[in-house]
Amino acid sequence: MVGLTKEMKYTWDELEKHLGELMTAACSHETVVIVRAGKPVAKLVHRGPGFKQRTPGRLGGTISYKRTTPIRSRELADLGFEE
Repeated sequence: MVGLTKEMKYTWDELEKHLGELMTAACSHETVVIVRAGKPVAKLVHRGPGFKQRTPGRLGGTISYKRTTPIRSRELADLGFEE
């Protein structure tokens, strides 16, 4: 049935053991939810024929950022740089 999906939940260990089967299920329009400690952390879904492949660097040079204030010592420390 087109448009209907079945959701399945698997643990991290099950994912490692059955990845091939889970990928096949996702290709069959089933939604596979990966859980860790009982909480969802990832989802395998069928991407469909309308999926558009990303082109790395397509926006290169079109996004810019100008910082108006200097970086403070505390900000550098938060980023892992020591004085």
